[in-house]
Amino acid sequence: MKRGDVWWVEFDPSLDSEIRKTRLIKTKIGTLTKADMAGVEQAILVQLGMPK
Repeated sequence: MKRGDVWWVEFDPSLDSEIRKTRLIKTKIGTLTKADMAGVEQAILVQLGMPK
């Protein structure tokens, strides 16, 4: 896996916390460009209340 890769992931049902949930990587569906990655990073910072 490389930075920018986009994968389908399968989450097992869980009755406990999210940390214990099993994640199965299924299929690579694409790769984000540097510009796309910058946009994702900015969106995450905004959601966390930490804009640049």
